[in-house]
Amino acid sequence: DTCHRKGWYEIDAVQMRGGVVQPVNVLNATTRLSFAAAPGFTGDVVFGLTATDCAGSFAATSDTQNMLIRVLPPPYTTDFEAVSATWVPVDAAAGYNGSRVDHVRVLRLPRHGSLRYGGAAVTALRADLGGAGARPEFEYRADSCEKSGADSFVVQLGSEAVVTVRVAACAYPSMVAAVLVPVLCVALLLLGAGGALWWFFVRGKSRDNSCAPKDSGAPVCVLFTDIQASTALWGAHPEAMSAALDVHHAVIRKLIKKHKCYEVKTVGDCFMVATRDPKAGVALALGIQDAFYEYDWGTEDIDDVYKDQTGYEGTAAAYRRLWNGLRVRVGV
Repeated sequence: DTCHRKGWYEIDAVQMRGGVVQPVNVLNATTRLSFAAAPGFTGDVVFGLTATDCAGSFAATSDTQNMLIRVLPPPYTTDFEAVSATWVPVDAAAGYNGSRVDHVRVLRLPRHGSLRYGGAAVTALRADLGGAGARPEFEYRADSCEKSGADSFVVQLGSEAVVTVRVAACAYPSMVAAVLVPVLCVALLLLGAGGALWWFFVRGKSRDNSCAPKDSGAPVCVLFTDIQASTALWGAHPEAMSAALDVHHAVIRKLIKKHKCYEVKTVGDCFMVATRDPKAGVALALGIQDAFYEYDWGTEDIDDVYKDQTGYEGTAAAYRRLWNGLRVRVGV
């Protein structure tokens, strides 16, 4: 501080996050500024201190003195595994070694997921969720694994006990859509395209199988399609996804007919297609990409999910040059 004379020091203002603390005058004494971090806050805080006009003795302004305060995480932590778009139970007291729980309060909410306590959504901070002896059992649902892998929330279990609950790992729902559909597609291929195709061809006479491969001794080109991140899309925007799936099926079936291929089967959003001509199969795969890219989906919801999952930070124009609407993977 360069602003002092005859033992008189004046602190005119302390500014923190845009707010100004009232001036404090100190005569021939030492003063202390006390800082109390908000419950659940961790990280660095910087504020500047400047002295001006020492009691009118002379006009002067000191250089700003920057103060750094580092707030360390709470002493107790517990980890759990999350599942994308699925509620999973979380015991917030798993990392707490104290004797008993006086009360349960949430001091910081998760950024990339939702939280429930006793079946009710937790949206307010520091509200009493349970009294003495309450078990801090929550439910957490990850928005997407790409971001929820670093998510956390903070719970106060008593007058001094604070627990940071962290997402240690995140997975997509198994067996339902994220794993079952691709596995079924691969299983069909492993069972043998010839036998599978024959079974589908003879099961009914109502389908037009004029383009189906029928020569058992000739090579067969088989295609499998799959919508990227379909589980996340259904979880985030079910209405938009329902309309998009109708478009998905209509576009692919139109292209199958155009390139004289044969629709063997659909499993969820996965198509199995066969053709006698590998060139036709490749043309179909490329045609699917072009058709979906040029289609007017009428919503940004689908692209927003993909941007969120991939952490896209570029401009909208740059994104549009590469992507539009549903992303469909095709294996040939």
